[in-house]
Amino acid sequence: MTEDDNNTTAMVMKLNGAGEPEWGRRGSGVSHYNSASIANDSSIFIVGDTGGGNTDMVAEKLAWDGTPVWNLRFGSNYDETANGISATLDGGAIIAGSAW
Repeated sequence: MTEDDNNTTAMVMKLNGAGEPEWGRRGSGVSHYNSASIANDSSIFIVGDTGGGNTDMVAEKLAWDGTPVWNLRFGSNYDETANGISATLDGGAIIAGSAW
């Protein structure tokens, strides 16, 4: 697991209706998860960033049980973060974020 200079690692957790944890997952190389969205097929999109120096935007798709489906990292010579995500009707997602 990779952590940024502040030793923070992102985490996502699924709770059942009674508030009990069903599964949890730490993001590898991800410092912050900022938003999540559920797709029509019950998959989960999450976004955030890598933190530390030269921050990159991160987007991940998980199966309903927390199993990773894919993860993407978007970066350039600038810092980028993803602040929000919304699942689309075609199975994709829209990401909103910032670059500085």
